Parts: sequence; C-alpha cells; structure tokens
Amino acid sequence: MGSVVPLPTAIAFIAIPVVATNLYQAFEGGRALEMLRKYWVINLCSVAGTVIGAQILFLVDARILTTLLGIVVVVYVAINATRFRIRISDRAAPWAAPPLGILSGLLTGTTGSVGIPIALYLQARDVDKESFLRAIALTFLISASMLVLALIEKGAISETNAMISAISLVPAFAGMMIGQRLRGYLSEDRFRMFVYVFLLIAAANLIRKGLF
Repeated sequence: MGSVVPLPTAIAFIAIPVVATNLYQAFEGGRALEMLRKYWVINLCSVAGTVIGAQILFLVDARILTTLLGIVVVVYVAINATRFRIRISDRAAPWAAPPLGILSGLLTGTTGSVGIPIALYLQARDVDKESFLRAIALTFLISASMLVLALIEKGAISETNAMISAISLVPAFAGMMIGQRLRGYLSEDRFRMFVYVFLLIAAANLIRKGLF
C-alpha cells in the first residue's frame, strides 16, 4: 500500500483489517489471557512506543522511515536465515522486553508495520509455532488499536479511508481462513521459512521505495 499512496494513508487503509483479523486470532483457542499475562510488559511498552511513533509519522520524511524499516527487516531475516540463533534467557528476558517493546511500537507508529522486534523477542525465547501466532496476534491487536486511535486523533482516517479499510475486511478474512488451513500442514521450519521470505520481499520493497 505504501508503494502507491502516502504512508499515513496506507496505514489508515489497513487499520480496520489489522485490528479485526488479529482480534479473531488473538482470542481463538482461548489463550489470549495467558499470552497477555506472559507478555504484558513488552506489549505495554509497545503501546507507549506506538503513541510516540504516531506523532513522529507526521514530522519525519516517510522515505527515511521506510528505508530504516526495510534495513531492520533485512537484518532480522539475515540473522535467522544464517541460523545464527539469538537466545534470551529467563534472567535476561525482563531486561530485553521493555526496549524491544518500545522499538516495536515506534516502528508501528511510524510505518504501520507491527511486531518485528517482538517477533524477534519471541523467537529468541524459542516459543512454539502456536504460541508464537497467539502472542504476535495479541501484539498486533493492541498496537494496531492504539495506532488507529492515534490516527483518528490526527485526522488521518477520513470517511473515505474508513470505508476502503472496511471493504478490505473481505479479502483479509478470506486470506486468513486460507492461511489457517495451510498452517496445519506446515512444519515449524517451513513455517519460519515462509515468514522470512515474506518479510524479505516486503523489506526489499520498502528500501526501494525509500531510496528511489
């Protein structure tokens, strides 16, 4: 979306589908409260970062922000593709969660891309596939909801943008249902590979847009 329309508009377009789909995924299976109790610190910090990032979105050149995000994603994928494993121990987790949560929120508010640092944190904690999906869906839901409120406050979600965003619910839920069916056939390694490939393609496009 950010390749064809201004970044604030693109974020407004995806606002409703991101909130709605992750509302469903976060509460599916009845583990939402478990994930909230387990990761409340990193999500609270992400909320604070999102509020700050949404203010930055309207002050900084969007090309700088998109390029920066693309670079962060490439580094993230490279670390995992080379099988260099970052591990966060139980002792280090309380110290790592706040800065990664704030960084995640800043990226959410400035680029609309939710959860990359938190995804890195979850993988470093070596959580299983199902827990990863539930936890990241909860993060998406919380951060995206805060982002929507911030955009409304800034007047970035007009009636037209809201209508387009609502219509986008149809393909969003269709894609989610297909993805849920495919998920059961994927091993842990293949699941991660698909995530990395998707992120790398998105990152290349962000860098392209930011530089050219």
